[in-house]
Amino acid sequence: MNEPLVVSWPERFRALAAEHPDTTAIRYTAADGAGRMLTWGQLDGWTDRLARGLLARGVGPGSTVVVALPNSPEHVAVCHAAWKAGALVLPIRHALPVPEREAILELAAAAVVVSAWDDLGAPWHVHVSDLESLEDGSGTALPDVATHPARAIGSGGSTGRPKLIVSLDRLAGRPPLPGEWGPPGRTMRLGQRQLVAGPLYHVAPFYWLHVGLFLDHEITLLERFDPAAVRAAVEADGIQWAFLSPTMLRRLTPFLEPDDGWLASLEGVYASGGPFPAWLKQDWASRLGSRLVERYGAAEDIGLCEIDGVEALQHPGSVGRPLDTEIRIIDADGAAVPPGEVGEIFLRRTDGPSPASRYVGSPPIRTIPGGFATVGDLGRLDGDGYLHLADRRADLIISGDANVYPAEVEGALHRHPDVAEAAVIGLPDDSWGQRVHAIVQLRPGARATAADLDRHCRAFLSAYKCPKTWEFVAALPRDDIGKVRRTALAQARAIPADTPTEDEA
Repeated sequence: MNEPLVVSWPERFRALAAEHPDTTAIRYTAADGAGRMLTWGQLDGWTDRLARGLLARGVGPGSTVVVALPNSPEHVAVCHAAWKAGALVLPIRHALPVPEREAILELAAAAVVVSAWDDLGAPWHVHVSDLESLEDGSGTALPDVATHPARAIGSGGSTGRPKLIVSLDRLAGRPPLPGEWGPPGRTMRLGQRQLVAGPLYHVAPFYWLHVGLFLDHEITLLERFDPAAVRAAVEADGIQWAFLSPTMLRRLTPFLEPDDGWLASLEGVYASGGPFPAWLKQDWASRLGSRLVERYGAAEDIGLCEIDGVEALQHPGSVGRPLDTEIRIIDADGAAVPPGEVGEIFLRRTDGPSPASRYVGSPPIRTIPGGFATVGDLGRLDGDGYLHLADRRADLIISGDANVYPAEVEGALHRHPDVAEAAVIGLPDDSWGQRVHAIVQLRPGARATAADLDRHCRAFLSAYKCPKTWEFVAALPRDDIGKVRRTALAQARAIPADTPTEDEA
């Protein structure tokens, strides 16, 4: 039997729509509980009409279509219509502040922007309420294009300077054979029911949703993450595969029960997008075993590491071994360091171009000879080749000429029973250069003081790593995917160097 030929994504979607036009492709639940459903035939016909409208506006290969919408069928349809027209898709957050929005749009130089913004008066803007005006029902044949480049992500980066990260992958692939397990993930296969609960302007939910459609998944799409809605969807729809960030898993933890019956249908849960506290990973790994898979990578797509729940219990703190990737750990002088020592992580993909992305609006991705690239993360390899993260170089605290890794301090704080969340940053200090500053969110009803937490930290950390000042907050600010931006926290705190921030102050 001959294997299927590599096909473009538009060609694949047309084939699936022809094969089962009345099968559900997307099952959508809005934040207010209202639901909608799209079959494959409806999705294919809608995106054809939108693609003709885009082509009539001059959109084609080399063009950019910006999608600034909340999670919705409209978001999915506009993306696929843009790909049918041969354009690059840039999903961005629909609630961006105006200055950041304008900076991203200037970089994008979009041919068309589809959004719900009422204050964007431009000929290339299509308001989502008027999306029907873009449709062309003439039935004119569309070209079959493997869009390249096909997608980009807008990012403020660790410095806050806007940039676009443009993927260099081509939208084409070989559909898996019936029952085949394999790429793009060890728990993802043909024909599953997938839950998408993360924001589609973020690389992971966006990528997995569209890969899922290529693999003939039935997508359950939530307008926004809500733990009760996630549990209800898993139970009602028999969800088999889901991307859930560590923050989402943390918020789902109170919904777990001793028998974990509502998790039974899950064949795979992929976790990435932020720090994965050891206690949380151990809890979910013990429940899901090899069905839990953590991936370490970056939007820049320079390489991947992967670990499942069974391995995670055997290698605590690791983010896994390289997946189609080579790793080098490099010190400040550019020399490779031996296993066990911390250095900057450089990755090189072995299954395609490396790096597989480029920046727009920012200096090129930093590389070293041989095609190895870095996003500034620090870490070490253990003797078995498993990678352990230390931190981002941008977040590294140098206090009294000693390196302090915030993630290590946060890990110690998370071991205290009164601590719900913690972020550690470096603030200017006249004596130390930088001092270690902890921002702590206590659990409801907890009464731990700075003195209590200081004693706790000293049981696990060297004295120079322990926070010198403390700040207690009702909630740590996180983005929609669960990341705490330490650089932004530090920049927002214009605190005189010698002013402590104790809870008693």
